[in-house]
Amino acid sequence: MTVEMARLRLLPVLLVASLVAALAAGCGGASTSAPARQLSSLASVAERTAAADTVRFDLALEMTFPGAPEPFAFSMDGAFDSALERAQMTIDLSSVMSMIGALGGSLGGELSGELGSPDDWKLETIMDGEVVYVKVPKFAADQVPGGKTWVKGDLDTLSQAGGSSLDLGSFGGGDPRELLQFLEAVSDDLETVGRESQRGVDTTHYRATVDLAELLEMSAGKQAASALGGLDQMLEQSGLASIPIDVWVDDDDLLRRLDLELSMSQPGQGEAEASMTFELYDYGKPLFIELPAPADVADASALQLGS
Repeated sequence: MTVEMARLRLLPVLLVASLVAALAAGCGGASTSAPARQLSSLASVAERTAAADTVRFDLALEMTFPGAPEPFAFSMDGAFDSALERAQMTIDLSSVMSMIGALGGSLGGELSGELGSPDDWKLETIMDGEVVYVKVPKFAADQVPGGKTWVKGDLDTLSQAGGSSLDLGSFGGGDPRELLQFLEAVSDDLETVGRESQRGVDTTHYRATVDLAELLEMSAGKQAASALGGLDQMLEQSGLASIPIDVWVDDDDLLRRLDLELSMSQPGQGEAEASMTFELYDYGKPLFIELPAPADVADASALQLGS
């Protein structure tokens, strides 16, 4: 496999690493009869949500770009166990694979066979404190010696081990809980929409405006804010001053859903659109995030991939 093809295969993964905290859209659930709760700020919701011991999540993102044959889209699901400092995430990039294949076709190439099947683009990551385990994708299996199916290391070590052809650090992605920064950067104009049910839980639906300058300032300098990654530059170029969001908060002041939808003007390119839905559920329920068997794991510091 050439370095160029390896880079092409990793392009959507690199996009995820930079956009995984990017932006969201959607509607509320069925209304409930209890009176709506009034909140003056969402900062306390962000704090309580971040402090939850265990929680599961679903994240879906779709972006359209001028001239692109198909939307860029991916979904992610997983769980966090704050007490054990563990997290598990599965990223489904199969639609991205289809988009890359369509792009190659529009340029007169034949990429579908080289990109593999859609199941090859479901990427699994486990975080254990500062250690990140990445399940080796099928299309990269021949680059990891000894038949190992997992690679471990911190994000810096994984990236360095990847060399030029396989940036394993990109598979670590960002922490979706960084999306809570949106709640912390909400301006004072918090609107109460009403009571609605989300996954069977009674919530209050709020509509708010995020101060973009404050959001970018909060994310500056944070490594975990690969949650925002290159998105900050994209938003700055768009000329947006604020971002509208919808959030659903339960009666324990825990975030249950965050939606966002917006259009961004790309200078000289036209209009790009982004939509995302971030859902949190099963708060406090037991989790079992099992680490890979040592015999199946290669240490990233010992790898010299792409050399």
